Amino acid sequence: MQDGFLDNYHVKYAHPNTAGKMLHTNAVVLEELGSSFSFLTARKSIDQFTGHDVDWDRSMEGHTIESCFLAPNTMMLKHATHFELLTFRPVGADPHRSIMQMRIMAPSVEASGLSPEHWTKRWAKNWGLLIAILHDEAFPILDGSQEALTSQDMGTMLLGRNEIVSHLFRREIDRLIALEPSR
Repeated sequence: MQDGFLDNYHVKYAHPNTAGKMLHTNAVVLEELGSSFSFLTARKSIDQFTGHDVDWDRSMEGHTIESCFLAPNTMMLKHATHFELLTFRPVGADPHRSIMQMRIMAPSVEASGLSPEHWTKRWAKNWGLLIAILHDEAFPILDGSQEALTSQDMGTMLLGRNEIVSHLFRREIDRLIALEPSR
């Protein structure tokens, strides 16, 4: 399940009616942070600055999404107005099943400066978009991928050099698995 959140190049194809309309999916800026990492994705709204000298300030954050992998099982997506926290947990010892907890961390009505009605409408819309992207689009693809991986016809998989984030994730998982259990 975690694999579906380690890159942005799938977004254009897996989410053509939601996130694929809003994000550039052909480039990221990556920063390794010990056992965790962060990558920045540009929203298509940033195109308005193409060909202009721009000073990067806090207002530019509205044109990006920062995705942070917090080892071993959490993704935090930083948007200009809120955070989305996605935590993955195994179901027992079954390697084919997991649970994902989704949370939106939004400012309070008072801190947002919005009327209670507008605030409620905004966060209902954001929650609906998150549900559409994950439950309606990502989960069916991930379920199909998981089923294909269990096929007897499945050979070995090779991660390409451009899948740096997937390499970092697997390195961390391998490191955690190799640790001696505490007594």
